[in-house]
Amino acid sequence: MKRDDSGVSACFPAFNDDGSIAWVVHRAREALEGTGRDFEILVLNDGSVDRTAEVLERLAGEIPELRTLRHARNRGYGATLRDLFAAARFPLVVYTDGDGQFDPFELTRLLEALSSDLQLVNGFRRTRADGPLRRLLGPRFHRVIAGTFGLPALRDWDCDFRLFRRDLRIEASMSFDDGTAVVEFLAALGDRGVRFAEVEVSHHERRAGESQYFQPRSVVAGHRNLLRLWRRRGSPPIRLGAWWSTDAR
Repeated sequence: MKRDDSGVSACFPAFNDDGSIAWVVHRAREALEGTGRDFEILVLNDGSVDRTAEVLERLAGEIPELRTLRHARNRGYGATLRDLFAAARFPLVVYTDGDGQFDPFELTRLLEALSSDLQLVNGFRRTRADGPLRRLLGPRFHRVIAGTFGLPALRDWDCDFRLFRRDLRIEASMSFDDGTAVVEFLAALGDRGVRFAEVEVSHHERRAGESQYFQPRSVVAGHRNLLRLWRRRGSPPIRLGAWWSTDAR
């Protein structure tokens, strides 16, 4: 497969996603084939205990552009993204989750928004397919996080559907193994004054399974790691006023 500046590595973390990962991979391939770009599809199975490994084995026999990786045990979202980004071979990297809440076919929207002066294209959800409590409290909490850690001024930084240039070496700024790593690498991009664009993407209920992030243990561990990151960054002022802001960002 020829490599050039337009090639795309599409990356998908998968944990107990046997009910959705085949759809995700096929949608990504359909989208990328239509762009005329060289591409690869990377899926990292993060120690799944369902049939994700079997599904990926079958897909690998059907789709020549698919490369699969695995963790022998569940290591976490941040560790999975870090290893995916490090394995990517092409100059452009796009990623979203393997649970099907985002439609990988819409990666074409991100590619269309990319220009030579941009380093990042981030999706944003105008309508969120979350429960009412998460729709109410989530954006407020995320505004506090964005202001406190100096993230780029994204309207929906918690939207894990983004495209970036491989030469940013995002994985080098990721030390946490859980979702804190997303805050960590976005804070690093904010420090570097990354140039970005934003594109609206759709958001859906999970196609199968349930989120692991909102389990009590994960929530406690995540907040503990956010505190560690806060201290590591010099204990900046906590922007509590952002909780009440009406600014979508």
